[in-house]
Amino acid sequence: MGLHVLNKLKDAALRSAAVGTYYDGGGLMIKVNRREAGRAYGKWLIRISIQGRRHDLGLGSYPEVSLAAARIAAQSLRDQVAAGQNPLTERIAIRSMPCFEEAARALFAERRPSWKSGKHADQWLGTLEHHAFPKIGRAKVAEIGPGHLRDVLLPIWTTTPETARRLKQRLGMVLDFSISKGWRTEPSPIEVVVKGLPPQRGERGHFAALPHAEMPALLKAIRHAPAAEVTRLALEFLILTAARSGEVRGARWDEIVEIEGIGPVWVIPPERMKAGRQHRVPLAPQAQQVLTQAKAFKTGDLIFPSPKTGQALADMAFTQLLRRLEWPRPVTAHGCRSSFRDWAAETTDTPHDVVEAALAHTLKDKTVAAYLRTDHLERRGFLMVEWANRFS
Repeated sequence: MGLHVLNKLKDAALRSAAVGTYYDGGGLMIKVNRREAGRAYGKWLIRISIQGRRHDLGLGSYPEVSLAAARIAAQSLRDQVAAGQNPLTERIAIRSMPCFEEAARALFAERRPSWKSGKHADQWLGTLEHHAFPKIGRAKVAEIGPGHLRDVLLPIWTTTPETARRLKQRLGMVLDFSISKGWRTEPSPIEVVVKGLPPQRGERGHFAALPHAEMPALLKAIRHAPAAEVTRLALEFLILTAARSGEVRGARWDEIVEIEGIGPVWVIPPERMKAGRQHRVPLAPQAQQVLTQAKAFKTGDLIFPSPKTGQALADMAFTQLLRRLEWPRPVTAHGCRSSFRDWAAETTDTPHDVVEAALAHTLKDKTVAAYLRTDHLERRGFLMVEWANRFS
């Protein structure tokens, strides 16, 4: 086997190869052990020499690991050996690491006492038990890659999108938890995987949204951002209310009303709403505090007037403020609504229609919408307080 000749194999020929061993060069080989329906199945190996001894290291199964992916993995191992590193040491360490299911159950055991709802806890673990563990449960958490996550998400991504979104969040939580425990060094590829999945029903595109766990740090940065104080307050109000940019920039003092049994509520008239229907937003104490601070800038009807014109803030005001933060991840004002939605789905047992009502979304199912004659104001009040408490 000439190690100096690389890339001998061809994709087309490999797909229908007979049982046997085939060499790609540079120590990379594939052992085809069976054929089904004219398709070859086998195992990739890389032969390397460490301290004068020959070792055959597995690189995964074919066709799950493509020819191109096997070549990349093989070159990485060759580079490690050339640099004087010992890939066997890392492999032994990985074998001692927990598998995905073990990592997920460890996370569950650690977080369960802090979850108020037993129903939410059951749903959190049940989603993984049903959709993830059968497919990737035994895979080492250190080796979970985009292909593993795609295999879990794709079957339900368009058919049951709400379940898929919850599953996506829980997969990401397990990987992030594993990184914090030292069980994994690579960052979670979950967001990259989602970008490659087909659009879900009613999806119009994605706004840059932060993982909800980063939102408190973002708001802290916003409060000290190099921008006009009224702009900072307006963006904070947007985050605390999960409202749209235009709704906040056009907010008026006469839209703040007191509702018995609820407290202060922001009532946005139909003409200012995307769906053309009145929207009521229960205000958590933190949002009320923002309004108290905003009174210092009161010059007329607007709650957040532009310091330059006295009119509504420009439609780029929030975008420019967020850009000045130079946050390590892309983030937009509208994406903060997505972060709120992910948080509600992932960490609370709030029904889907209550979360959608908080976002002033129109339910896609017209039959369900026809029966829902309430905007869940009281339940949303508790939800918004729980959300705002994250930022205290």
